Amino acid sequence: MTDKLKDEIQINSAEYLFRKIKKTAKTKFNCEYRLNLHIRISFWVINIVSFLLIFIGIIDIIKQNNVNSNVITTLIYSILILVYSLMLKNSNNHNTVREMKVSGTELLHLADRLQPYCNKEIEINLYNSFSNKYKNILLKTVENTKKIDYELMKLDFKDYYKPKWKQIFVTKIKYYFGFFHYFFVLLLLIITVVYFILH
Repeated sequence: MTDKLKDEIQINSAEYLFRKIKKTAKTKFNCEYRLNLHIRISFWVINIVSFLLIFIGIIDIIKQNNVNSNVITTLIYSILILVYSLMLKNSNNHNTVREMKVSGTELLHLADRLQPYCNKEIEINLYNSFSNKYKNILLKTVENTKKIDYELMKLDFKDYYKPKWKQIFVTKIKYYFGFFHYFFVLLLLIITVVYFILH
């Protein structure tokens, strides 16, 4: 029996709605964690990049025993990037993270209230009430989750989705690849610093 068919059979059951709410909450928490990680890593990468650019400028000044306009420009840009990174730390991603956490928490509270009805008949009015509360919680969230957050949720609900090892591997690679650009920038800068020091 496919997942879609299972869902169609249980479309009006409390258990179906309970599972749907729990999966959505987990997806929201995955998004919150991913965005928090992006905020922390990007903050450190930008600061390290700024520091290394300033360091390159200082090394260049020491080596040449004079100051030229390229070095001054590099230092000014480095300081601007450092200031900009501090401003980014308080940017929109923090609001999205907060939204995801609040939404996920509200969904878990709703799931807790629905759980006692999971193994018994539920009146259609009560079911509709829970369903409407679920939709209202989702409508409060301006930002939406990414597909990777949903794919990670499937790995956490292994008993329902039964992911194969290939799906697990591909999902983890996609997740970590989302952070690759930070490490690429750092590697490029480290190579540049080493080049400036050696030449």
